[in-house]
Amino acid sequence: MDVPLIIADFVHLMSITGLLLKILYTRKCNDVSVKTQFLLALVFITRYLDTFTACIPTAYSFITRGLSILVTCSTLMTICGCCRKSYESKHDAYRIMTLLAPCLVLSVFFNHDSTIIGISWAFSEYLEAVAMVPQFVLLANVRHAHVSVLCYITAHTVYKCLHVVHWIRQYHQLKTFDKISASSSIIQCLLYSDFFLNIWHRLEPVIDEATDVKSEKVYEENAYLSSNINFVELDSSFF
Repeated sequence: MDVPLIIADFVHLMSITGLLLKILYTRKCNDVSVKTQFLLALVFITRYLDTFTACIPTAYSFITRGLSILVTCSTLMTICGCCRKSYESKHDAYRIMTLLAPCLVLSVFFNHDSTIIGISWAFSEYLEAVAMVPQFVLLANVRHAHVSVLCYITAHTVYKCLHVVHWIRQYHQLKTFDKISASSSIIQCLLYSDFFLNIWHRLEPVIDEATDVKSEKVYEENAYLSSNINFVELDSSFF
């Protein structure tokens, strides 16, 4: 297996695990986009459908794929569950249907295999390229971010840049590459570049400790928590 891909997988797993641990430790997710986590969960579920339908995967593939789905879904459930009071839906306002619909159309017409598995894989590639857009919009709105969230985004950038390196190496060695994956990776890197150039420098880094009763009251008094949010629903307004 290509070394850049192995490093990319490791960086990716560390980034999503670190984000989950941050949310569990601080019990706050006011700078994390539920919509991005939902899109990423959808990305990994649709991409790895062949894990359960094709031949027996390698231990490496099974573990990395399983952890990607498990950790991302756990993050989504944690935000929607025990940390829902700190979720700022008014700032996480990007309409993700504007991302889902084009990706679905592209996957139907531009894929390697016109089967459910093939279309799902293409859909996951297109969707991953834009899945972080709601997160970028949220941070642009709140203008602050926990350092672990900034590290999470940075690690994701490294992860995707390593994929670009992989495609360059593959083309150099084999004179061929996957056009869908390569183009999606490049688009994703461009979006990340835009974030670092136009949003990153406007953000105020936040370093806080685990929430206790006293600190939670302080957050509520300073409007860090939306007291009117009692649950997170995936209704029509979510999309």
